[in-house]
Amino acid sequence: RDTCDRVLWLERGELLMDGPTDEVIKAYEKETGK
Repeated sequence: RDTCDRVLWLERGELLMDGPTDEVIKAYEKETGK
């Protein structure tokens, strides 16, 4: 989180989300339960 200000969330080669690190991580954690 401290290194990147933008993150791409890819799953099986498909772009699911592109945005600010904190926003994408929160969405990923919510979706995966991690």
